[in-house]
Amino acid sequence: MAKNRICFCICADSNFGILDRDEKIADYITNLKKQYGYPQKSETIATKNKSDLTFRINSKLETANLNRGISLAIQSFSPDVLKIIGRQNIPYENFAKELTRYRNGGMFTYTDLILGLPGETLESFCKGMFEVIEAGRHDSININRCELLPNSKMYEKDFVETYKIKTIRSELCQNHSKISENALNSSRSQLVVETATLPMQDWRTALRISVCVQSFHCFGLLKFLAICLRKAHNVSYYDFYMNLYAWIERESSFLKQTVDTVCASIDKFLQKEGNLPFLIVY
Repeated sequence: MAKNRICFCICADSNFGILDRDEKIADYITNLKKQYGYPQKSETIATKNKSDLTFRINSKLETANLNRGISLAIQSFSPDVLKIIGRQNIPYENFAKELTRYRNGGMFTYTDLILGLPGETLESFCKGMFEVIEAGRHDSININRCELLPNSKMYEKDFVETYKIKTIRSELCQNHSKISENALNSSRSQLVVETATLPMQDWRTALRISVCVQSFHCFGLLKFLAICLRKAHNVSYYDFYMNLYAWIERESSFLKQTVDTVCASIDKFLQKEGNLPFLIVY
């Protein structure tokens, strides 16, 4: 890849850094970058279990200007959800420490949450999203839609029936790309839109709330006001943004119209008439 000037590559290992040999791989990649100038960027998904090793690996990639962003993923903060899907997160305190550690090291990180996991409710999803902010994640929060993947535990018929999972088959949802470009791809996604604990209407509401949080907080429109109120008056991020969302839905004609415009694709998608990527043309 380096010899053929491939600009960007993704490491398919979803637990990079779990083995000691991974540091040698990182050294090899950085040496290739020094020798050939390529790849220009490389993306890895770090394991949660060896924080010191993964930090050292990412520091080396950062020094070589290879990092595209470091994932500090939290699928859910709900213990019930994690038990159902057989996952284990790093403790909340450790997550907050890692955020600070990477920030102080000058490295960009992002956090993934998944909407639609079995056992999740509207309340638990929203509380989890705001726990991420409480931990110090004020910029990049990605809300990924839960997807049924063949050969996974969640794909099994008994699992689907137990948790009353309903899906909608969709064209591949590529963020930051035009819908017309998505149509060129043959891939399809089985996106979860309802479970036993998350009715479709709650799934829709959760996605709308997440759009507001990403717009007003992550993009900075109200971020500093929210941080000020949290530190000076102990107003939680949950209370601030949930009340803001309720006000938008109930009283604000302009902002509600804007949110409706951004989220118009959600309703079309739920009616099986469109896809989820947001695209606004002025």
